[in-house]
Amino acid sequence: METIEEEVAAIAAIYCGEGECSIVHQGCDSVVLCLCVTPLKRDDLNVNVTFTLKPETYPQNPPPVSVQSLALSRAGCEEIKTFLEEKGREFAGMPMILDLLTALQEKESFHGIIKEQMNTSEKATEESSYIMTDESVCLDAPDASSSKDPQVRIMACNELPRQKWTYDEPSKQIRHVQSGLCLDLPSQTHPDTLSLQLCDSTLRSQRWIFEDVKWSRNQ
Repeated sequence: METIEEEVAAIAAIYCGEGECSIVHQGCDSVVLCLCVTPLKRDDLNVNVTFTLKPETYPQNPPPVSVQSLALSRAGCEEIKTFLEEKGREFAGMPMILDLLTALQEKESFHGIIKEQMNTSEKATEESSYIMTDESVCLDAPDASSSKDPQVRIMACNELPRQKWTYDEPSKQIRHVQSGLCLDLPSQTHPDTLSLQLCDSTLRSQRWIFEDVKWSRNQ
């Protein structure tokens, strides 16, 4: 465990910027370390990589790793995870986290991992996009095509058409691409969820404003 703690301390000294490094858990049996890195040499592409380091298996074997990013699809995150797992096998038997992060940051390209997504700190454009949180869940209308009173929920991002939206700046309306309906306050039928209604720019209940917020790091 001492070797792991020394490695984690060295990493924390290097990734010392705000939000770059977070020790999610530290106990006698494991250390869970989350780091924010920028692969593909792109400062606008932030990826959260979480390693679980257990003394009985690490560094003899690569540590379990999870990958999350607001700018990547689920497939993109899986591609990075696979890359790190394969690289980890090359470094088996030695402390490897810094080597893995360096390899990730120096990699020139991945295959189609950038997804046309929108985080909620930005205004959507007339092009359809996704509205998602920092936990990789999206604004979704699962019954938009089958219900007379569609409900809007927060669900795992899945790249289906029902999760695409447009934002009209003049009217402040958020339009559901698949149904053509607009995001509205809860209906009488479903008072606990937002709803989709016929678009009416005169309704205050259909006016939405995006605010700039900082993403919280995945803990």
